Amino acid sequence: MATASLTPNNIRSLAQVKGYWEDEASVNGIWAGLLADAFPGSANFVLQPEGQGNEVSKKRNDILVRHIPDCTKDEQHARLAFEGKSSKSADTMDTASAQLRDFLNATPKMSPNKKMWGIVAKGLAFRLFFFNDDKLDQLKIDINGKPSRGAGEYELGAANKPGCVESVTAFLNFAKANPAWIIQ
Repeated sequence: MATASLTPNNIRSLAQVKGYWEDEASVNGIWAGLLADAFPGSANFVLQPEGQGNEVSKKRNDILVRHIPDCTKDEQHARLAFEGKSSKSADTMDTASAQLRDFLNATPKMSPNKKMWGIVAKGLAFRLFFFNDDKLDQLKIDINGKPSRGAGEYELGAANKPGCVESVTAFLNFAKANPAWIIQ
């Protein structure tokens, strides 16, 4: 099966190329590939660049993953929001996290249960979140990608530890399978 993302080894190699991560489009491109693999169009998922939650707020995030349960109806369920920054961005991880929170809070009921996943990345660094009824909880993951409540900041270029590409892939698959997850 073809994939949209680079291999984990290629992503780890790019992690050594510091200039690559200084461009937001490059950061978003790596994540777009990982998201496309986990949320494929063949399963009725759509990745929306500059995803807009609704016409009222006009707030946008870099990538919004939506599920279309029935392509003959006007029904979309937001499943994950991604906000990316270049490694050189003046925005901190806290600022980018607040931007994601503001987007989610300004967007009424994008999913049937108002629960969705979130990712904020700045260069190689990233954080994971779960949004549940107006509350954004930061998550930590284990090496197998299983999330739990707690602060975690990871580096995508790491090997054999939480935050490595393989654990991110496992996390994204968990997120796809558990849209209405209850935080442990």
